[in-house]
Amino acid sequence: MFSYFWGRNASLPLALLYVLLGLLLTIFPDLSGTIFVWALAGICLVFAIARLWRYYQRRKADAGGTGDLIAGIAALILALFFWLWPHVVLSFLPLVLGILLLLDGVGKLPLVMDARRAGLPLPLPLLLSTLAPLVLGIILIADPFGVTRFVIRFFGISLIVDGVCDCLTLLSSRPRE
Repeated sequence: MFSYFWGRNASLPLALLYVLLGLLLTIFPDLSGTIFVWALAGICLVFAIARLWRYYQRRKADAGGTGDLIAGIAALILALFFWLWPHVVLSFLPLVLGILLLLDGVGKLPLVMDARRAGLPLPLPLLLSTLAPLVLGIILIADPFGVTRFVIRFFGISLIVDGVCDCLTLLSSRPRE
């Protein structure tokens, strides 16, 4: 098994890259998130240019291409939005997740109330499966920016741990000469 790890030529540089990226994400979560959204803006811009160029080519050939024009303009607007307001984009995902978790917790409240009215002891799993989504949903809705930083840092720490473990595995399994 260890020869598999050591046999991969790119394993050690890749593990070190994971550690480096993890450190950057952990130390600079806001900047990392912004750069990620800007990269998405760049991808949208490339897509927009390709679609608008395709529209231009089809228009010259008198072949229509209205769908390309609409897709190009929409992607251009999206790229501009991503570029100008990256934190809004980063906060959107935790907000949606928070709403879904809140709905899940509220949806389970009748089960807790029915068990309570029936005089049954509340089972711990039911109580936890109701309260955990409620609390997490409220946290996500109340502070989506702070949660975004936390998620980016958590991902960074995960990369560091993964990279260090890969390095240790590779170095400890290196064939002795």
